[in-house]
Amino acid sequence: MCAKHMEDFLDAESLKLRVSWAVQEIHRRELVFDTLAFRGSSGTLIAAPLAVELQKSMILVRRLSDFKDRVHSSHVVEGDQAARTYLIVDDFIFSGRTVACIIDAIKQFAPRASCIGMLQVHPQIFASAAELARWGIKTAYTEYTECIDGLIS
Repeated sequence: MCAKHMEDFLDAESLKLRVSWAVQEIHRRELVFDTLAFRGSSGTLIAAPLAVELQKSMILVRRLSDFKDRVHSSHVVEGDQAARTYLIVDDFIFSGRTVACIIDAIKQFAPRASCIGMLQVHPQIFASAAELARWGIKTAYTEYTECIDGLIS
């Protein structure tokens, strides 16, 4: 038993398909970046195999609530501090706050790094284009919609 949004990431065959789709999408769109940024369990489950496949470095941003639950690290952000450009990878966007937290945390951790956009690897989108723009995301790529110059509506 697991949360509905986690089913595709905890099933090995589904995860392989999602990673394969993401690799193809990144190549098709000719996205140029050196690092994948992510947060949470589902972000980690897709970002780690994707980074290995693409030979990219990673930046993990933890939720502050994780520290109340005594995580094994004292760092909110860990990974490639020398990153120049990063792509945020997540399962889906609900309000855009996760995206904002990732961007804000990376600004502190790797100030020279810039976000090129986000790749969503789950078929649901809840955040509006205006909400994403509020958090500074200009481009979002998703499995079931085309990248619209600017944002997904």
